[in-house]
Amino acid sequence: MEVLAEPIQFWRCFTHWIGGMGIVLLVIAILPVVGHGGMLLYRAEFSGARSDRLKPRIAETATALWKIYVALSIAEFVLLRVTGLGPFDAICHTFATLGTGGFSTKAASVGGFHNPAAEWVVAAFMFLSGMSFIQHYRLFRERQWRSVLRDYEIRAFTLIVVLSTAAISVSLVWQSGFDVGRAVRAAAFQVSSIMTTTGFASEDYEQWAPLPHVLLLLLMYIGGCTGSTAGGIKVSRAVLIARVVSREMKRMVERRGVFAIRLGGGAVPEAVVQSVLNLVYLALLVNAVGMVLLAATGVDVLTSITAVVACMFNIGPGLGPVGPADHYGHLPALAKWVLSVAMIAGRLEFYTLIVVLTPTFWRR
Repeated sequence: MEVLAEPIQFWRCFTHWIGGMGIVLLVIAILPVVGHGGMLLYRAEFSGARSDRLKPRIAETATALWKIYVALSIAEFVLLRVTGLGPFDAICHTFATLGTGGFSTKAASVGGFHNPAAEWVVAAFMFLSGMSFIQHYRLFRERQWRSVLRDYEIRAFTLIVVLSTAAISVSLVWQSGFDVGRAVRAAAFQVSSIMTTTGFASEDYEQWAPLPHVLLLLLMYIGGCTGSTAGGIKVSRAVLIARVVSREMKRMVERRGVFAIRLGGGAVPEAVVQSVLNLVYLALLVNAVGMVLLAATGVDVLTSITAVVACMFNIGPGLGPVGPADHYGHLPALAKWVLSVAMIAGRLEFYTLIVVLTPTFWRR
């Protein structure tokens, strides 16, 4: 990355900072007010999560979200400067963190600075960027602390991050010989990076034991919260799927029972459940087709699996020859085309992409 001119590095970081809030504004502020087609996209994006609006007017909603986004950006920039990063590196990594794009000014990513304090700052803001901006609004503008703390998606997101960090930390101490401080820092950083689909790296986790690899691969699928700048299937949908499985197990025991799936204090309509199952099916289908096509070009199994997942959910680094210390340049041209399509499909949300292509969306 160091070979690129600073204006180019700044521009690519700035574009995904703009794009990060752009997609949030689209699904939170714009889609609910642009008619039937917009609401179809809105429901597709927020399937499995509460989709209440923040403000009655789109301009007020957009202004409020941008203020929060800029405030978080300023806070991270200041903290990175305090930890010793220069102005250019601090602003570029701030843009890359809040937009969960993961572009770094260093080929070794954040690990290239050898700055533990900066790693903790970036990890913390990656975690915040993986939260829904609806919750940021309630937290910072309306001071609804209890509402945010009680939110099922925030709780699940936090629990997954904490448990994954703990498990990987133990593995690093036990199997890789890390000291406790370095293990916790490396685990917290990579869990936050992968789950929020940012893609930063503080360590070459390709050298870690198999357990962290499996956990990080699972986190790639889950992703961040709905209404955040992160990609992935989203935590709310993962929680909903777990509730669906639990309900089916209850039905097997009590065949005459009627069980409703409840999230956030209310029952989830069956139409929403069906849409989430459809989305997960489409995601796994695209995943499977992509892996088969990559394998057909001669790419090995591990690379085929992780490259498709990393591109489909816009993470960046995978495992094997496309790990955090490697790149995608050595892949065949056809494989790059497949991965490019996977990136577009994943960023547009598979179900949402199909909605856009249906005639109903374009009818008034």
